[in-house]
Amino acid sequence: MSNLIVSVPNDSAGDIAIATMRRSSERQAVYRYIEDLSDRISPEKELTSIGGRSRTSQPSRAAEILRQLPAHFHLIAVRDGAEGMVMRDFMGLHRDAQAESGERGFILDVEPEWPFTLCALRNGNPTLRLDHTQYLSQLQVPNAHAKLNYGDDVKVALIDTGCDPSVSINDFYDVLNTSNYHPGVWGAVDNLGHGTAMAKIIRDVAPKCDLSVIRVADQAVIPLWHILAGVAIAVIEAEADIINLSLGLVSIAGTCSRCGASGIARSFALEYLLKSLRKHASSSYPTSQPPVLVAATGNDGQGNGFYLPANYDVCLAVGSVNRAVQRSSFSTYGNYAHLNYVVAPGGEVTNSLVTESAISDNAQPYYGTSISAAYTSGVLALFRHDHPNGDLMRLATTLAVPASPTSECGSGQIIYS
Repeated sequence: MSNLIVSVPNDSAGDIAIATMRRSSERQAVYRYIEDLSDRISPEKELTSIGGRSRTSQPSRAAEILRQLPAHFHLIAVRDGAEGMVMRDFMGLHRDAQAESGERGFILDVEPEWPFTLCALRNGNPTLRLDHTQYLSQLQVPNAHAKLNYGDDVKVALIDTGCDPSVSINDFYDVLNTSNYHPGVWGAVDNLGHGTAMAKIIRDVAPKCDLSVIRVADQAVIPLWHILAGVAIAVIEAEADIINLSLGLVSIAGTCSRCGASGIARSFALEYLLKSLRKHASSSYPTSQPPVLVAATGNDGQGNGFYLPANYDVCLAVGSVNRAVQRSSFSTYGNYAHLNYVVAPGGEVTNSLVTESAISDNAQPYYGTSISAAYTSGVLALFRHDHPNGDLMRLATTLAVPASPTSECGSGQIIYS
């Protein structure tokens, strides 16, 4: 079985489409309905009180807000080989955007639950290396600390593989824990080490930031569904100023060989949710800037376009440079102009050998645009401390210094200024 994500409008036409889909799934063995996105982070279950009466648990705040957004997202499991047929049937049947009754509602999009990958190696329990000190100077972080700017109370959310309890964080959420998605810091865990590495870097750049870690994966491959849930938690529950996404999906212009979906279709749910949640944050806190989404551009070293979600204009795309402020050989740099694109240190690989690395596990060095995104998130926390209502993406791009080649490094390297 493989999964598809179905996006529908939050209206009667969308309700009809989902109701029809769920009825059909009960009559056939081709697919089955799994859950609504709001259920993933707030499953409403029957609980038994001390007096013996049953009651239903209350949905989380994130679940309540998700149910108010213009679109709802649903997950279904499909028999292997039937993905393309199911997608075509859904999109062909449900095209009545004005439906008030019947069985033909409206579906915005159907896409595969495409796997995202981490944008740096993962090697267990990471330790900061000497290059990290050089990178801090390169980013002018010591200048901020000299002014007693440690990113005090700026809310940063890290969506990743979790965090080891040895790292000081302020809160912990676990999308993989279906019985308790918010165990708090006492439930912090990371079985891969990637999230721990990112948390250590962010914490060292902005030691007093309010750092929440949201665990969305226990392996190098991350389901899109978990990322959607993680983003919702970061914006609504953690109320993050800055959201770090050190992960990505190769942005392929062609079609999926498994189900025939286009690259545009693959990206619909995540981009729609990111934009909707930023809009929600803006309306809920009109005097504050919406959260900044920091995304790694990818590690294929090619000029064929950033990984998702970095290629969305709603994100601050971050590539990697080395100590010489030159694009790292592995850093994906795209072949188009992205308005919000900067670079930051992420390591270097020369002739297949890692020659620069900010963090490692014993002899196994980490490198990648994941590292660059983490450094950028930390610097943005320092910016937020100095500019409580400033536009962080604009500050990041306008205060950047030149990096080479200039045509491949966007606005340049982010620095604290």
